[in-house]
Amino acid sequence: MLRILDIEALGTGRLVTDLPPTGPAADTGAPECARCAAHAPAPQRDGHLLVDPDIHLPSPGIDLDLAFYYNGNSPYNGPFGYGRSFSHNLLAQASGSPTLVTLTRGDTSLVSYQYDTPSGQYLPKTPGLLNSLAQDTTDNLWKETTLDGIVTAYPLNTTGMVTSATYIQDAAGNLHTLTYSGGRLATIEEGAGRLVSLSYDANHLLQAVED
Repeated sequence: MLRILDIEALGTGRLVTDLPPTGPAADTGAPECARCAAHAPAPQRDGHLLVDPDIHLPSPGIDLDLAFYYNGNSPYNGPFGYGRSFSHNLLAQASGSPTLVTLTRGDTSLVSYQYDTPSGQYLPKTPGLLNSLAQDTTDNLWKETTLDGIVTAYPLNTTGMVTSATYIQDAAGNLHTLTYSGGRLATIEEGAGRLVSLSYDANHLLQAVED
């Protein structure tokens, strides 16, 4: 569960994780639980749930939009909770011959590309996927590019190791840089130099997001 502090009073945007209420009121959705209703919409039929509130930061070239997701069908258990993810929890995994590259989006959806020997390119294997993937051996990165020129870069690895995105860049060069600490996303720096910081509790679970 999430609660948002008074941004105007604090002069900063901050989300703080909170445990859901317990007891009969929480189980039945009684009025005394209304304080959390805005942050607990009903799951959709496909098991996906966008958890509000979001953080939106206008930024040069690419606005920084942060959101939390829940997928009841996902076995993922990480720092955001079981079945839960974060918009910038962007993962890559590659292995096999020919190489199959699987990217996990922030909402836990998966897309994949496979190396095609005749063309020397990585071709989309996911129906409807219009992005492209390239292997940058100079900078040791996987680079996925959207039709409008936004590039998401991941450390290059073909041994099956899961790696996390290092930056997102638009066609004009505006950059969002992601850094990690202890394997967990620690900061996101957007094009104007503002920093979004993520902090974790003693159990390594996300505790707060602050710009």
